[in-house]
Amino acid sequence: MQVLEHPRPSSLASSSTDFEIVPSLAAVIDRYDGFLIDQWGVMHNGIIAFENATECIRLLGQANKKLAIVSNSPSDEAKTLNALVDLGFDAQHFVGGAVTSGALAVQYIRETYGKNKARALVFGWEHESAPCPQEFVAQCGDLEIVDWKHQMDDDVPPADVIILQGNQVLLGPSSTSTTSLGDFVLTGNTENIIDPILEKCAKHKIPLMCVDPDFITVDPDGTKLYMPGTIARRYEELGGSCRYFGKPHGECFQEGVSRLLSMGVSDTSKVAMIGDSLHHDVTGANSIGLDSILVLGGVHRKELGNEFGDTVGRQELEALFDQVAQTPTIVAPILKM
Repeated sequence: MQVLEHPRPSSLASSSTDFEIVPSLAAVIDRYDGFLIDQWGVMHNGIIAFENATECIRLLGQANKKLAIVSNSPSDEAKTLNALVDLGFDAQHFVGGAVTSGALAVQYIRETYGKNKARALVFGWEHESAPCPQEFVAQCGDLEIVDWKHQMDDDVPPADVIILQGNQVLLGPSSTSTTSLGDFVLTGNTENIIDPILEKCAKHKIPLMCVDPDFITVDPDGTKLYMPGTIARRYEELGGSCRYFGKPHGECFQEGVSRLLSMGVSDTSKVAMIGDSLHHDVTGANSIGLDSILVLGGVHRKELGNEFGDTVGRQELEALFDQVAQTPTIVAPILKM
């Protein structure tokens, strides 16, 4: 399957007035035999499962609905499912497993760069709960992590490939030789630290592999955090080229649907994507003609001004859908039955 090079609004997106508001999934469960489900903002906030989410998944499983996770996570399938178990979910309910952007990226990078000791400039995470960037790179084959501090000659390409696994540090050759990306996570500011790196890489036309295309996420306390997708978008603005893995790009949705079809779902009209992001979940579903269910407890909650678990008036929703140029099939307050 081909990874789309850049997210684009789909011509399949419906009018901003053409959607249904429901109080819970119970109102629409009989329409579908399978669901693709996002993690963060839908099932949990990275620390605890959301209210009613574990019960909803259990009831969907008992109703013989086929479920698969589709996530912009650097983790592989096994770690993703194990993390959900730690949060109180039963992995057996996800008969379609987990399709992650990390697994798709590892496969591509290993085949394209990991067989010839390519030189990799690696952006990664540093907090303990995030996937270790060194472990991620190790899965990608025979790569050499370059030290940015020693790559300042403008006439020499600093690397063969950029791997955007996270957005907190720039890796060095050892686990202790990292360079902080400053306050980017909180501010989205790329000017002082990130832009000079990206400008040099763009000058030498070094391809960037974006492992997590999310632009923003919301912390458990409601703080907006800037994600790796924002760095990738900035690289494109500076003239660089990016290859994206995960939502909203079609490959992960197609893989998820294929898994559900192999588990007995009759056709794609019986599958819906459940997510909290218009930019990633709804756009991706629209791009392959898949129904989508937008829950309001995630990334759009602050701009909509709703409390967690509450719905929003149709007028406010239409304004947001017009702004993003994407419309879901169904809107629900949170993941509950």
